[in-house]
Amino acid sequence: MPMALTRKQRMELCDAVVTLDGQPAKITGYNKPFATVSYKSNGLGCEWSWITVLHIVTNKNGEFKS
Repeated sequence: MPMALTRKQRMELCDAVVTLDGQPAKITGYNKPFATVSYKSNGLGCEWSWITVLHIVTNKNGEFKS
C-alpha cells in the first residue's frame, strides 16, 4: 500500500507547473482525499490519487493525460 502524503506535501504539489493534455493546468484539492487537475482555461478536469500526482509531477514533467 502506498504511503499517504502529508498536507504540506499536497500543498506543495498544488504549486507545481503542470499541463493536462498539453494545455496549462492546475492542481487543487490539497485538503481532499483526491487531487483535481483542471484546465486553467475552463476549469474542467480529472481526479487522481495524490500518489499518482506525485509520480507525474516528479517523473513525467507534470504532463497529465486524461
